[in-house]
Amino acid sequence: MNMQTNTEMPLVASVGRESAVSVSETFWGYIVRKGGSAPRRAAVGEIIAMISTILFGFAAYSQWLLPNTIYDIEIFPYKIVGTILFFVLAFMNYSIARYGLLYETQVDEKRQEIRLARRNRDGVSTPTHYFQFKDVNRIYMVRSKSTLEPDRLLIEVGPKGKAIQVAMGNPGQLEKLRVRMTAEMRPRTIQPRRPAVIPSGTRRKNAIRGAFAAQ
Repeated sequence: MNMQTNTEMPLVASVGRESAVSVSETFWGYIVRKGGSAPRRAAVGEIIAMISTILFGFAAYSQWLLPNTIYDIEIFPYKIVGTILFFVLAFMNYSIARYGLLYETQVDEKRQEIRLARRNRDGVSTPTHYFQFKDVNRIYMVRSKSTLEPDRLLIEVGPKGKAIQVAMGNPGQLEKLRVRMTAEMRPRTIQPRRPAVIPSGTRRKNAIRGAFAAQ
């Protein structure tokens, strides 16, 4: 996977914990992610995942060092299953610690693409999915029926109309973001250049004579 480090300035961030939305400008476009305390909570989760990785890895290895079970054939299958289980749990936590828990949507205006990515506490972003602007069918909001849940901004991509969540927040923030994304992802029409008109015959001779006469 490609990794990249971005330097950005937060433009929009609400004060609510669940409804915080952060829009960060970059030289190639902008990034949409959760704001507020979300980065700090994600960093704490990564630290816990790193500690869990060490503990699960030690558990997978230490069971083979128990003195009373080293040569016990009956326990051998259980040790194999336990080792695999602990290594799977260690790998899952290692993935969280490496790639991070802060999910974001990167809108690249230069490459005309949308990237879904994960960012860790060191600021390293790892894209997981790519979508072209031309594949976006529509950008819409889903209103929440409960006051405890924020509204959602989604994009519909591909021929099957797959819905992808971009952000969660209050309607005012999401509407501004929706208008901006809609304007940028609208198909751009290029006006054809009009061909130059070259005079022919008598008109061409008169034009050349007029040019010399002006000199």
